[in-house]
Amino acid sequence: MSLSATGTEGAVLGLPAPERNAEQSIIAAEECARRLTVLEALFSEDQEAHMVILGDLDELGAAEIREMLGCDERELATIRRRIRRRIEKAIRLGQLA
Repeated sequence: MSLSATGTEGAVLGLPAPERNAEQSIIAAEECARRLTVLEALFSEDQEAHMVILGDLDELGAAEIREMLGCDERELATIRRRIRRRIEKAIRLGQLA
């Protein structure tokens, strides 16, 4: 799921997962954990971006994330753009697939 795939108020859209057997579920959980580790490393020195990602993962709305960070809509959009660009770069470099 893309961090830029947002619905109203900036909440991450929850798409239903396809039905999986037990082995596929384990593999998917491991892959999710790996990607989360990579994201944490990518944003370890960017506290604002890290907080936005955590807010998205917790399904907080944009207003809640703005309140948590003490920022306005424009500042949140800038942080999201920074997140998107860093993730796109990591994908291009093969760090995040």
